[in-house]
Amino acid sequence: GDIYGRVWTGETDAEGIPIASDANVLLGNAQPDWLGGWSNTFTYKDFSLSFLIDARMGGQIYSQTSAEMDANGVSARSLQYRESGVVVAGVNVATEGVNTESISGQEYWTAMSGISENYIYDQDNIRLRELSIGYKIPVGSKFGLQSATVQLVGRNLFFLMNKADDIDPEAMFGTSIGVQGLSHNAMPTLRSIGLNLNLTF
Repeated sequence: GDIYGRVWTGETDAEGIPIASDANVLLGNAQPDWLGGWSNTFTYKDFSLSFLIDARMGGQIYSQTSAEMDANGVSARSLQYRESGVVVAGVNVATEGVNTESISGQEYWTAMSGISENYIYDQDNIRLRELSIGYKIPVGSKFGLQSATVQLVGRNLFFLMNKADDIDPEAMFGTSIGVQGLSHNAMPTLRSIGLNLNLTF
């Protein structure tokens, strides 16, 4: 579950563009510290309310999704420096002094998107996994029914807390050892709303 990647050296090239390290360094681990959940059901007369909240705490994820969004200029972050440009604070390797060269927003985000440490996010998240509202329909003995219940059910409705920018940290590239902790343009977990009708004869 270890995640390795490149970091910024604190230096720029002669043109003022940030330089990434040649070697990969340990940036985090995809394994959570703990997983937990809380479910409960409340009933009042013929009505019921059920919910499931689950949490994943600890562990990191590398968001290739975010890196590509920045590199292609389609993220909100990439609006920064688009008009004004930026002078990156660091050592210019050509002058061996403080960098004073200005670069465009496009040059900046193209360089930063290739530095892995910029896109390591904590996976901590708490979500409302499921919520259902039910009503027990009074049927008596009509049509041979013993009971009838209708439920409105929603799944993956929203995050109560999510520390990962841009992505659903659950939508990883895969769960095998080699690809844990990697998000690569995966679709977020599907939100669904449905209606259940349970009849007992």
